[in-house]
Amino acid sequence: MRILHCCLSCFYVDKYSYQENILPKVNLDHGHIVEIIASTETFTAGGTLGYVNPAQYQTAEGIKITRVPYAKWLPHFLMKKIRSYKGVYALIEKFEPDIIMFHGMAAFELLNVVKYVKKHSNVKLYVDAHEDYTNSGRNFISKYILHKMIYRSIIKKSSSHIDKILYISQETKEFLVDAYKAPENKMELFPLGGEVVPKEEKLRLRRAVRDGLKISEDTLLIMHSGKLDTLKKTDSLIEAVNQIPSEKILLLIAGSLPQANEQLWEMIQNNSKVKWLGWLNAEELRKYLCACDVYAQPGSQSITANNATCCGAPVLLYPQKSYLALFQDNVLWVKDTEDIYNALYKLIQEPMLKNRLSDASYRLANKMFDYESLALRIEK
Repeated sequence: MRILHCCLSCFYVDKYSYQENILPKVNLDHGHIVEIIASTETFTAGGTLGYVNPAQYQTAEGIKITRVPYAKWLPHFLMKKIRSYKGVYALIEKFEPDIIMFHGMAAFELLNVVKYVKKHSNVKLYVDAHEDYTNSGRNFISKYILHKMIYRSIIKKSSSHIDKILYISQETKEFLVDAYKAPENKMELFPLGGEVVPKEEKLRLRRAVRDGLKISEDTLLIMHSGKLDTLKKTDSLIEAVNQIPSEKILLLIAGSLPQANEQLWEMIQNNSKVKWLGWLNAEELRKYLCACDVYAQPGSQSITANNATCCGAPVLLYPQKSYLALFQDNVLWVKDTEDIYNALYKLIQEPMLKNRLSDASYRLANKMFDYESLALRIEK
């Protein structure tokens, strides 16, 4: 089949491990012909969002990418919100897709995709939604003008021609219903995924990391990562680790530390139970997720919890709505420092619990998060 991925509601970043990168790659691995149409929005050298010139090129795997320019019927600062582009319809006609995966609902360009689907009734259209009220509609103009007026009208005109609306979390589903009045009967949970690490590879990486850091097998190794603002509750995690009456425990922390939470650095420095790793790329983080006994995210949400599960790591999480809908037998639920302490102490006292939770992570990863399985859902 011919599968087209449209990354026009958001940025597209080359050589990353986002959903927009991995799903097309897996589609290609499954023997399909794959192309990507993307906006010019991407990460710049400094790691911030910026823009590149329109261009055509290929990924390392051989997937053709066409970055299209914004239309000019409005000034650029408005057009990058409306998300209308030049030449998309012609590109779709040229490629003649059997399946279109439109990443993100919020774009005027969805109307051109629907225009093509109307003329080719055999084409399946899937729309993948990542929006929720933590990343969208956070001020009056955005919420009521952009989302509840402009995008809602686009989705109303398009929804009857969409086969499935794939949402990544419970919060996203609630946003789609409230902001866009999207039809719930077309919605399916389609979580952000990962590539499941085979057990043999996990054990190899575990030994390599632990040997490199001189960490014994009987040490409880905890991994924590992200942009460490106050919502991450890193301080509660460190406090709980410090209270554990054992030296056979180590907390690895990776990520960035915002200025507003600088006091956290004082808790990390000169702490024998905490090791700061700094910023890790996806491949480096994967190694540590394979090496740890538990991945801890006791505050705000992170896709890394999904990735940790794909590495066979148990997870320690705050009971967010999305987490409650996704995670099952592989999770230790925590709300505060006392809960974290009790969960970690239990892992120390019951060594076999780590193995049971790890097995549960692998079962969940293969069922819900494996990009191999997720790709098959849009290839039907």
